[in-house]
Amino acid sequence: MIQKLTDFLTQLATDEELAVDYEKDAEATMQKYGVSEEHIALILAQKFDEIQSLLGDSLKIDINMNGIILPFKK
Repeated sequence: MIQKLTDFLTQLATDEELAVDYEKDAEATMQKYGVSEEHIALILAQKFDEIQSLLGDSLKIDINMNGIILPFKK
């Protein structure tokens, strides 16, 4: 389940079309990608510390000015 979140965030950071869809309707875009409802709720509630905790030590997240979570490998 966490792998789907990781894959989505990584793709979101690099795929302009996905980012545009996310900006238009974040929840629908995440559902279409297969992100779990639990993880969608965390993202929509902007619980970034919890998201970071889920991703573990291998990825560090940052938030861009459009509110998109960007993961970076440590």
